[in-house]
Amino acid sequence: MKKNIKKKLPVKTKTKKKQSKKNTAIISLFEVFIRQRRGLAHIHVGSVHAHDIDHALTLARDCYLRRGEGLSLWVTPASAIRASTQEEVSSFYEPMQEKDYRKAEYYHIPQEVKHL
Repeated sequence: MKKNIKKKLPVKTKTKKKQSKKNTAIISLFEVFIRQRRGLAHIHVGSVHAHDIDHALTLARDCYLRRGEGLSLWVTPASAIRASTQEEVSSFYEPMQEKDYRKAEYYHIPQEVKHL
C-alpha cells in the first residue's frame, strides 16, 4: 500500500521588487539614417525607441543593417530635428537679390579648362 504523503507547497508572499534603473529611465525616439554606398547621401530609413544614444545605435544596427545594406549609420534624437514652417519656406528658397556673386555669369572660365 502506498502512503498518502502530502507535500507542503511554499507560500508565495507579495513583496515589492526593486525596479532597475533601466526600467525607470525615459525611453526616447531616435531617427535612423543610412548611407548605402560611397558618394550617396544618408537617407532616413526609420525610427527606434531607446534609453540613450548608444542603445539606439545598437538597436538601429540590429534592425536596419542586419543584411549589410549600408556603409554608414547615423542616429539622432527626434527632438533634435526641426522642420521649417510654411511661413519660413518662402524666405528660405527665394533667391537673394544682394548676392550677385552666386550667379554663374560673373565667373570667368580660363581657356585652359576644356571640360567644364
